[in-house]
Amino acid sequence: MTHGQPVINSPIPGPQILNRGLKFLWAHKFSIAQLPDRVEPDSNEHLNIIEALENDDAKAACKAVRTHIKSLTKSALQLVSIDA
Repeated sequence: MTHGQPVINSPIPGPQILNRGLKFLWAHKFSIAQLPDRVEPDSNEHLNIIEALENDDAKAACKAVRTHIKSLTKSALQLVSIDA
């Protein structure tokens, strides 16, 4: 983190997209307080990621991260559209 903001430096498009997403979330200060319905899904999704990493299963870890990001993005977009 630099000056409180997450930074990912990579010439690969995926991390650049992730970095933009992180900057957006940081700028809008999405937190668990703003997304209370995310506690259970986040916990389960994080456990799936951790389990895959502990099992050295890169394919499952990538799938779990993708699932988590899609799920969180959907929730964040719903929050934005409700507030708009």
